Amino acid sequence: MEKPLNITFRGLDGTPELKQMIENRAARLERHCDYIIGCDIVVELQQKAMRSGSNYRVRIDITFPPGHEVVAEYSDNDTDGPVPLNAAIQRAFANAEKQLDKLVDKQHGHVKRHPQQASAEVLPKSFEPDR
Repeated sequence: MEKPLNITFRGLDGTPELKQMIENRAARLERHCDYIIGCDIVVELQQKAMRSGSNYRVRIDITFPPGHEVVAEYSDNDTDGPVPLNAAIQRAFANAEKQLDKLVDKQHGHVKRHPQQASAEVLPKSFEPDR
């Protein structure tokens, strides 16, 4: 990456172990796209619900040439219950990797193309081929 990794924590403390895990996952993104310019990651505690536990939101913003940006996020608001922070981070990075793979395949022209549809010409009943 050309720019240093930017990690922001909102509503929770970023432990050194947590920062290291995020840095390792961000380094793995370069396996999917080796020309990443920068990566901004926001990990936030959205709210503390009394019954459902903590709701985490992880947003990953990746920029790379020519002026493209991939934004992947994971929020455990959509799940049935609270998800541990480590799992939320892993799921956000998995989403980012899938999006990167799709965009890189598209840039390199590896997108599956559908074969041409077979065409036929309907001839009138009175047509008789030359013999």
